[in-house]
Amino acid sequence: MIQRYLVIIGDVVDSRSIEDRGGFQVRLRQALDGRNAEQPADTLASPYTLTLGDEFQVVRMRAAGTFLDLIRLAEAVRPTLLRFALGIGDIVTAINPAQAIGMDGSAFHIARAGIDLLRDDRSYCRVDGPSTLPDALINHGLALAFSRLETLRGNRLPLVAGLLAGHSVAAIADQLGKTQQTLYKTIQSAELKDVAGFLLAVERMLDQSLETTMS
Repeated sequence: MIQRYLVIIGDVVDSRSIEDRGGFQVRLRQALDGRNAEQPADTLASPYTLTLGDEFQVVRMRAAGTFLDLIRLAEAVRPTLLRFALGIGDIVTAINPAQAIGMDGSAFHIARAGIDLLRDDRSYCRVDGPSTLPDALINHGLALAFSRLETLRGNRLPLVAGLLAGHSVAAIADQLGKTQQTLYKTIQSAELKDVAGFLLAVERMLDQSLETTMS
């Protein structure tokens, strides 16, 4: 029996247009380090790692918390945009627990193909995996969800992150220094509770797929 893993490849959109590439990479690396520091035990097989230029990778054993991580990363580097390809499959080489490099397997190939599709489609997030996973259904939903978060300004990213983390609107308002009324208006206008609920449902589906070993 072969264990399944969730590999995520992240990529910077239009990275050549970034004026201070060095400063941006410092911010991105700090954001990745922050995500690694906040992970529950037994979640990451290999940590968030900056790899090829403006790309990063991670190998996860669990999907729970994935979209909170991705939204936090997007929030940390805006107004620059990120795209994320998630691939579920096997890893045929030894796991590198120190860095998400030097490994191979279908999970990496699937995520890499996903990044290429995102670049062609100019989209921001997709999931691909075994035939039992309803990729088309999930990816249409992700396209809708991330279209609500594409704005470069405002409170949508931190709001969704707070909702994904299970925080109350009152707690999020206190953290952001905003009124609850303002945040409720944003939540309603962008349907952010539905966005957060959908992303959490996708994580549960991915976890079910990860729990099924490959023969």
